[in-house]
Amino acid sequence: MRKSRFLGTLMLSGLIFAGCDMLKSKSDSSSAETEPVIEELADTTTTVQDTAAGAVTATESVAQDAEQAMASAGASLESAVEAAAATAGDFSKPTNEEIQQALKNVGLYQGSVDGVLGPRTKQAILDFQTQNNLVVDGKIGPKTWAKLGSYLSVTPAQTGPSFATTTTQEIAN
Repeated sequence: MRKSRFLGTLMLSGLIFAGCDMLKSKSDSSSAETEPVIEELADTTTTVQDTAAGAVTATESVAQDAEQAMASAGASLESAVEAAAATAGDFSKPTNEEIQQALKNVGLYQGSVDGVLGPRTKQAILDFQTQNNLVVDGKIGPKTWAKLGSYLSVTPAQTGPSFATTTTQEIAN
């Protein structure tokens, strides 16, 4: 809003100065010629003021429209964030031990549940993601944990051979 008023004032000032130059050049003529020039300058000044006021009004209208659009976009963004949070559910990052235990229960991790995400644990995560058609990034996010976490309460004896899978290390051997 300040910018539009400043621009309007700047335009008005420029036109007034231009009119003054025109007045000065014509003032060398007879005084009879000066009077119409002053009237023309007054008319021009009034027109410029009206135009500037219209520009300010139009700019204010555009600013209000922009504010409304931004508020609407903010509401849309907020809705999208809420929807994403609802999709993710109440995801709380599992501990390293929980990850290892679930991988062990599903038959992909053979090491000890020590809380260290070493190369064997990372490979087991990748294998699990591959076998479950998840994004294979080696990270335990909400989607991976939604599937893997269900094996946390299952003991390895309950999973049996039907849950055992072949790892990439076993394929290489």
